[in-house]
Amino acid sequence: MSTKEHKILPGFLPGFRAPAPLVGFGYDHCNDDYKVVCFYDWGHRAMFYSLRLNSWESKHYNRKIFRHCRLLPPCGGVYVDGAFNWRARHKDKVEILISLEFNTGNVRTDMRLPYHEHNDCVTSFDVLEGNLCVGFLKDTGRRMKEYGNEDVVTDIWVMKEFGNDESWTKLFSIRRTPYKPLTCIHGDQVLLLSSDANGDDKANLIYYNLNNKKFSLPVRIPELDYYFGRICHESLVPINQD
Repeated sequence: MSTKEHKILPGFLPGFRAPAPLVGFGYDHCNDDYKVVCFYDWGHRAMFYSLRLNSWESKHYNRKIFRHCRLLPPCGGVYVDGAFNWRARHKDKVEILISLEFNTGNVRTDMRLPYHEHNDCVTSFDVLEGNLCVGFLKDTGRRMKEYGNEDVVTDIWVMKEFGNDESWTKLFSIRRTPYKPLTCIHGDQVLLLSSDANGDDKANLIYYNLNNKKFSLPVRIPELDYYFGRICHESLVPINQD
């Protein structure tokens, strides 16, 4: 349900437009505040907007953080446990996470994704039940085939302890089309988004039982793109705090 409220953020640089992949929004639980972050100057500088203060502040970063990394698709960041996270490839060809803490403004680049083969395709990078979650589309036949083929498997991993990349745990694997988990139901069922077997990006909603490994009948959502489907949570802070 929408409150139909909106807030236009104050400007901070005339004519400035931040590239979409380097814009983040999240909750600073230490200061009970919602924040927006925009990177510019090739990631060297970040501007933080505070909803509570209704103002921007600037913070400088070491250029090496972003100079030696390239953001990877899907480029949209993920907010988890007070930090905004992006997937990136380091100059050493290692996939890492760039994690920005909203409270301190500190940036981490020492976390890695779970081990996967070089030709595995990331199908989702999101949050599941409060945990960072990533999905890999694998081809066990070592040839990427049509989504409906039995050789194609989606592995879903979650980071059980945020900030500790040794806590990555494979939650489940499903054959055939790519899947993206949205939420868990009663502990043993997962609400999934799946893409069509014909290869387009339109989404289906499906329940998957983790115990008996059975699916419900899919419900097609023609207006929803698989890559942009999200679970939205109700805000606890009003937009207009005047």
